[in-house]
Order: sequence, then structure tokens, then C-alpha cells
Amino acid sequence: MKTIRVFLAFFLVLISIPALSQTAPLPGMTNVIIYVDSFLGSGKTALVGDVISLKHDALKFRINGNDFDYSGHFSILLTTPRQHKNPYFGFGSPETVKLLILEDFFKGEADGTMPLPNATIWEKSDGYVVATGAGKEWIHSGTYTIQD
Repeated sequence: MKTIRVFLAFFLVLISIPALSQTAPLPGMTNVIIYVDSFLGSGKTALVGDVISLKHDALKFRINGNDFDYSGHFSILLTTPRQHKNPYFGFGSPETVKLLILEDFFKGEADGTMPLPNATIWEKSDGYVVATGAGKEWIHSGTYTIQD
């Protein structure tokens, strides 16, 4: 009987290992538009994929079942914004600005900026911003300017 239990436990571990290797996308980050400066030698590119993880100048995403690691500036467009919680444990309110300008968005163009009027900023740090505007959500790893 003890041998059967050991065998059953071993079998369950073997079954769960492939499931652990498949990393799930972040909530609300499936079928998003990903803008990168360079992808597989093709220069600036817009891709549709699932975001697995992201941080300042580092992105892991999946396209057609293949995972890619990207390092550098990127922007992500969510056509349906995620639900955000108000800052300060729900007692504060997010920052609203008249104009948020995502710089180097269209790198190499005469005017490579993306202006977002009346944007709500949910998260910001040096070189990284998460904002909603025009009914969309933008996650930008790169320089930006805020005009009040």
C-alpha cells in the first residue's frame, strides 16, 4: 500500500511539472499591442501578443505560443483598460494631467511622440509610466513628459 502511495505521489509531481513551465500571461494583458524599438532585426515593430512579465526596460511576451525576452524601450497598448485601485489604500485619487507625451514612441520619425490628452496616471517612475487616456491604457518604458 505504501508503494502505491509513493508511486501516486511521484506520478502527480510528474504531471504538474509541465504545467509549471507554462507561464500564464498577466491578468488583463492578453492580445495587447506591443511596440518595440527592434525585434528580430526588423527595427521598430508593432506586435500582438500576451505579456508574461514586465518591468522598466525588460519585457517577456508570447506570440503564437513562443516566448520572447526583450530588453529596451517598449510601449504596450491595451484597447480595454484594466481596473485600477485608487492609490493610498483606496483613499487617494490618481493623478490627472492635461497632456502626457510618450517620447520616442515612433523612434526615427520626424515627430516620434505619442500625445495623450486628459490622461490619468496610475503609476510612474523615472522612465516608466502607466496611464489611461482616450479609452485605452498605455504602459510605456521610456521617456515621457507631463504637462499640467
